[in-house]
Amino acid sequence: MSKNQIVSALSGEVIEISKVSDPVFAQKSMGDGFAIIPQENKIVSPLSAEVALIQGHAIGLKTEDGVDALLHLGIDTVSLEPSPFDWNVKVGDKIEAGQVIGTADWDAIKSAKLDTTSMLVFPNSAEKLEALEIAYGPAEAGDALGQLVLKAAASSAPAPKKMAQSQEELASWIIDAVGGSANISKVIHCITRLRFTLKDKDKANAELIQSFSAKGIPSITALYNANLNQYQVVIGQAVEDVFNEVVAQLPENASDEAVEDKAKKSKNPIIRAFQVVIGTITGSMIPIIGLLAAGGMINGILAMFAKGNNIFNLVDPAGTTYQVISILAMTPFYFLPVLVGFSAAKQIAPKDSSLPFIGAAVGGFMINPGLMNLVSPHVADGKLVEAPAAVANFLGVTFNTSYFGIPVALPNYAYTIFPIIVGVAIAKPLHGWLRKVLPLALRPIFQPMITFFVAASIVLLLVGPVISTLSSGIAFVIDQLLSLNLGISSLIIGGLYQVLVIFGLHWLVVPLISQEIAATGQSTLNMIVNFTMFAQGVGALTVFFKTRKQDLKGLSLPAAFSAFTGVTEPAIYGITLKYIRVFIMSSIGAAVGAAVAGFGHLKMFGFSGSLIGFPNFISNPKTGEHPAGNFQLFWIAMAVCAVVTILLVWFFGYKDTDEMGKGMDKKNVFKDAVSK
Repeated sequence: MSKNQIVSALSGEVIEISKVSDPVFAQKSMGDGFAIIPQENKIVSPLSAEVALIQGHAIGLKTEDGVDALLHLGIDTVSLEPSPFDWNVKVGDKIEAGQVIGTADWDAIKSAKLDTTSMLVFPNSAEKLEALEIAYGPAEAGDALGQLVLKAAASSAPAPKKMAQSQEELASWIIDAVGGSANISKVIHCITRLRFTLKDKDKANAELIQSFSAKGIPSITALYNANLNQYQVVIGQAVEDVFNEVVAQLPENASDEAVEDKAKKSKNPIIRAFQVVIGTITGSMIPIIGLLAAGGMINGILAMFAKGNNIFNLVDPAGTTYQVISILAMTPFYFLPVLVGFSAAKQIAPKDSSLPFIGAAVGGFMINPGLMNLVSPHVADGKLVEAPAAVANFLGVTFNTSYFGIPVALPNYAYTIFPIIVGVAIAKPLHGWLRKVLPLALRPIFQPMITFFVAASIVLLLVGPVISTLSSGIAFVIDQLLSLNLGISSLIIGGLYQVLVIFGLHWLVVPLISQEIAATGQSTLNMIVNFTMFAQGVGALTVFFKTRKQDLKGLSLPAAFSAFTGVTEPAIYGITLKYIRVFIMSSIGAAVGAAVAGFGHLKMFGFSGSLIGFPNFISNPKTGEHPAGNFQLFWIAMAVCAVVTILLVWFFGYKDTDEMGKGMDKKNVFKDAVSK
């Protein structure tokens, strides 16, 4: 068989390209070719060529002579989920004409009321082909249809037109032609087209787009698909590169009406950086808040019914029912790095469809039990494996393993947020750079592989040690503060502790609590932390009563309940940190409540804190001590904490006109609130 011979890719009726219902193909905007009305599901290769790309409904081929071929299965089938096409070849495979390469479920396409007519077009036919000789009529898959007649040597061919100076310039032209960035709600792409969802399709100018051919852009055209409500701009095989440039020129989250106007952002670079960090954290957490609130509420209700908690005493904490429900409730928190990895990637790179999965994979790597087994005692093959000796020590931090010979401090990343956000922030520019430099045939494998490996390695080598070192230093400072006046130390720690939680710097503080309880049965530090959790819940509850926004009411009430049961993430990331003054005022309320408790030498005899932890202020189970007035002091300090937080949040912390981060550039938020 001649290397230029064409066979029928499908069994069916071979027709002229001009008879296709889609004008982009019928007018040969994608190049010369022909079409087949299919009758059977088998797909064979129409040419002897190399697979250049595969994208669900289409496959791109390149012959030895450099002829590009595109087999496009059906019309507008890119929108079908799940895909009715199944390919058994991959990019880079060399295939022969007539070789079976996949199948198509035409019945599924017909049931979706889409056209099954499939096109074989040659995008560079004007440059490469002298003629296309095809025999039209009925044909079986693999039947010879004709051949490609190549042009003479390229040296005798006319010089190509001058192209646009760059894909960036072309993207800018297209954005202007569809009505500007403000008119674009959404943009995706298939194998040949940019597919825009426009706010006003009448603002798009098809004639302007088609006039780009005079600027050296061959065969570009545009049309509106009423069935899909899409304005489609046909680019050809360079569509992915043009798409990336279009996305780069559009505002981040351009269609999200909740995003604040740029004019509201502070001009102060420090405050602006703070707004970016807080905005990224809260934006990444918002899609997850409902799940965390659900887990927190389940855990809180379970704690109320647990025996020994002096409330309902119905469920035995040692029983399997309690343990299974507890595991269920805490699952979203344990796998928080995975959830945040996915969500943060959508927040940081909203138009990159593959980065969220890389972010989730990096998060999964961080909590993989195999990773923690490197530094913790564990059972393997029925035997206890002891933790390895320290590799190195630095500033009181134990570097407990190594990677490529480099000492690594490996903290427990479960329940953490900030480290994975850093990992995604590292992955984004690398992922984008690889898209630009890698050949199209190598992108599907090497782009995610390199991005995942590098981002995960940097998190392991840098983020973990940095967080461990900072946490160790903070734990030392807190330990020193607790040795001073308890009222003053409670005021300072109570006001700042939840800031540590936001950045995942509190984990080396937790062992201090464990050591206190193990030694004496009580914990001064946990007593202070108790007020920080409660105050965040009170702040969220105050927002519930003050706001008129129904969606915010629906979120703030369960978030408050969750905080009252000791799980503050929904309140912080869903409410208080998003409206930053609420977080600040709640932290001040926590500081005041903790100070009252500290000056009164309040004692706490257990781990569970916030409102649900009130039984831990009654007696010391280790010594049997019942401090006189301790329980009453607990309620007095909690009442002070609640009143101060409510007043501050109500008058200075929240207004329905607030947006995320607004007010951070005010010199005096109290003066600003009073003046309005």
